Amino acid sequence: MTPFPRCFFFDIDWTLFDHQKKEFPLSMVETLKKFQKLHPEIPFFLCTARDYDSFKRLGTLDLGIRFDGYVASAGGVVFAKGKYLKKTLILPSVVKKLLNYCEENKISVEGIGPLERYTLTANNDSRKRFYEIYFQAEPPRETYNGQELIGLNLFCREEEDDRLERYNPDLKFSRFFEDGVDCSSVPHEKGPGLSLILEEYGLKKEDAIGFGDDLQDLSLASHVGNFVCMGNGKPELKRKAAYIAPNVYDDGIARAFYALGLL
Repeated sequence: MTPFPRCFFFDIDWTLFDHQKKEFPLSMVETLKKFQKLHPEIPFFLCTARDYDSFKRLGTLDLGIRFDGYVASAGGVVFAKGKYLKKTLILPSVVKKLLNYCEENKISVEGIGPLERYTLTANNDSRKRFYEIYFQAEPPRETYNGQELIGLNLFCREEEDDRLERYNPDLKFSRFFEDGVDCSSVPHEKGPGLSLILEEYGLKKEDAIGFGDDLQDLSLASHVGNFVCMGNGKPELKRKAAYIAPNVYDDGIARAFYALGLL
């Protein structure tokens, strides 16, 4: 792998975080800390579909690893050098219209802000099923009063999709789970957000290496010079990878760093 990377971008779920064991592998933590001790000048960035509140509550920022910024909400928020490089906000009038619709149809909604998440309508069975499966902390209940929102999570079954789109034409909907739908003002992609960080640091695509596993990381892969797919990753990602690491639960990150000559 040439040249030696000048910055790193990491997906979280099934890349840094092992959902099988519900933990960040110790081998990964020790490897990244060792690399940073040897190369403190090289920045690390998170590049995740999770919002800031979600990955903070997961403990990602408590590992002793220095993350210099992040692409969050799958590209809806970009933060580096102590400032937001991008916040894709939904108009309050559009949010209120959607919330009225969801309350009438008993759809549970979470609001995703740049720093916080909120439960905006009452719980339902779809939301309960989501939290039974996904390793994520439930946000507190709040009343919507015009808070900045990057996106919303709607908890409902697939048969609601057509009506949601028809009654809310100013929003984009993407189903991520049989009981869950992402909602935003424009489609989010990781790659363009990543490029904003590279530009801010005066770096080129060829200077960056990225690690990921799922289809949302296709955009990440196309915006870095080298892409590493986890062994547990999707076939589409593996075809884009310069290197396929072992599974996240088989010390994938640590073994990749040594195999690639990064340590």
